[in-house]
Amino acid sequence: GARLQQTLGLRAQEAVQSNQSLRVWEKQILAGRPVTVLHGTKGGRPRSISLLDQASKEQALAAVQAAISVIEKQDGKLIPSSTLEGANRAYQRAMNAVGFKGSEASHALRYAFAREQFAKYMDALGGEKKEALSALSLDLGHGDGRGRYCESVYLK
Repeated sequence: GARLQQTLGLRAQEAVQSNQSLRVWEKQILAGRPVTVLHGTKGGRPRSISLLDQASKEQALAAVQAAISVIEKQDGKLIPSSTLEGANRAYQRAMNAVGFKGSEASHALRYAFAREQFAKYMDALGGEKKEALSALSLDLGHGDGRGRYCESVYLK
């Protein structure tokens, strides 16, 4: 889950529910398309994540394929639990065990993704900060009008 959060900028809830989409994500990455997040999104709004360079694609693909190998051994579940609430608690305990303390600590992985993604957009867009912020905002699922918000929260 943590590798998925870091390589795709997922929220914890999206990582917990990613088992439903992993095989689709693998196909999307292999085809060079953006990754579509449908499950666990805030407000139930789907979003797409652009993987801007080969390294990003390879890292995301490795994380997705590692997660697929886990779900194949665990009856289709990334986090073994009979309920979503139980899976969330188990994920939080696992994150705490490796040093991500507190309910929002795993969000640090999303912040790291945001900083790297923003730098890649700045390069790809020739330093056009407003455009880079808008693109980053879309990747994070905040909408294209929330660039200033992303800058003040994710890039500080």
